[in-house]
Amino acid sequence: MYSTALTKIIIISTITIVLLDPSSSAFCEKNVERENQNDDAGYKKYLIYTGEKRTPSNLLLPVNFYFNSAFDSAQVPTAFKQHDYFGKYEKVINKTIDPISNIKKDGGFKKFFLDEWTSTRAVPNYLLHVIGGGYDFRMIAEWYTYNGIPAAYFLSFLTCYLAHFSNEALETSNKNLTSHDHIADLYFFDVIGKLLFMSDAVTIFFHDFFQLRNWMGQPMFDVRKTRIYNASCNYVIRPFIYKKMVRFFFMMGYHELGGFGFRVNDTDWITFCAGVAIVKGFNPDRQRKGADAVKNFRTCGAIFYDRNGNLLASLILNGTENYKMRLNIYPDLLNIDHVNFGLFLGVDDYNKVAIGLTMYTLIGLSVTF
Repeated sequence: MYSTALTKIIIISTITIVLLDPSSSAFCEKNVERENQNDDAGYKKYLIYTGEKRTPSNLLLPVNFYFNSAFDSAQVPTAFKQHDYFGKYEKVINKTIDPISNIKKDGGFKKFFLDEWTSTRAVPNYLLHVIGGGYDFRMIAEWYTYNGIPAAYFLSFLTCYLAHFSNEALETSNKNLTSHDHIADLYFFDVIGKLLFMSDAVTIFFHDFFQLRNWMGQPMFDVRKTRIYNASCNYVIRPFIYKKMVRFFFMMGYHELGGFGFRVNDTDWITFCAGVAIVKGFNPDRQRKGADAVKNFRTCGAIFYDRNGNLLASLILNGTENYKMRLNIYPDLLNIDHVNFGLFLGVDDYNKVAIGLTMYTLIGLSVTF
């Protein structure tokens, strides 16, 4: 009875998105009329993927997003292993294909609700899956629309869902996580976030008022260790607090950082922040009691440089993936003969050095010494 429950959820959600899709044929006539109106008339075709975001770093945004999202949890290598990565897809399917039975088997509906909706582990569900995931969905949909790809919102739903499903597969390597985590994410929070950001009002509220952005990493393939690292989806809010010269800054993800950003010129900002980095996997049973929360973090600091909200460079000290120093210089900052390169340099806790090179933020190649 429940063997196709996840499929039904996806089908219902995609049908809803197709019906509401502003890029679909049902809206064509209205869009043509609105495109002739200026911003003062209250309509903007693009709310996230505006002219400021159409930079070389975002040339192939869906591909870049996929690798950053799919390998986001690889930032905690002690808990999430990349070995037999594609074999983990079968594990997450088995944990979600029959949600009712799996929820009962792993502690029941009360535990499922307490863990995923009311405990501290519910915080990333609301902030990362609903808000962050919804923002990504709208951003990718607008990229598809801008590039003239049909059914942009439907295709964005599939792109984001595949990326999230891939990350859930990676997380099956943490034996402390039960089916409850995957079911809550895939059946509820991921879907709710995407439907929520179909609303222009919601998108404007988070993108313009809170200045929400996804500052992604530069995924690197280590040719010696044959693994992907330096991938991340870091959601930042940066509201103005003083005459558009100073911003409050908060980053959420595997780095939880707070600080302030300062205007450098008309387009550029530098941000100083500090907080904690997650370095160990959580046990939901102990996390709900707060018993082992402290040992899962370590203090962390960072400096970020951005232009019009697009990250140009970052220096993170004492961060995730056991790096005591990680420097990323993004392709929007480096241009050599009209080719945009990104650079990565990391030094881990054991003084091993990693160097990587990427083009247009697609997955790069690196070597560890």
